[in-house]
Amino acid sequence: MSSDVRFAAASVQHVPLCIDGLAIRTKFWFEIDGRFVVGEHGLDLLAAIDRTGSIAQAARSLGWSYRHAWGYVKQAEATLGRRLLVSRAGRGAAKGTQLSEQGIALLRFGLEYRERRANKPISW
Repeated sequence: MSSDVRFAAASVQHVPLCIDGLAIRTKFWFEIDGRFVVGEHGLDLLAAIDRTGSIAQAARSLGWSYRHAWGYVKQAEATLGRRLLVSRAGRGAAKGTQLSEQGIALLRFGLEYRERRANKPISW
């Protein structure tokens, strides 16, 4: 092997996009110590619970089963070590579920991150 080997510095190439309709899509999720907490659809679930006051109605609005939604939230709570939901006892409209302070904070943080990410321009 020659001692004369040189590595070229990476150059930036500007190539016009030539595939009509091509879009870049990415996903994001939150983790703690490499353990999944919630993803984008989990944020949608939290927002739907906040809007409807019901896990069942929120799950239905997203096309999820109640069992899946409940399990998703419980897994997130176990990973975080904090409650995301608070149940309201009672009958009729008084009964339901709302986001805890931690649930509200996580939802706001996630929605703000989603908004910033969506509005960030991509330069080539």
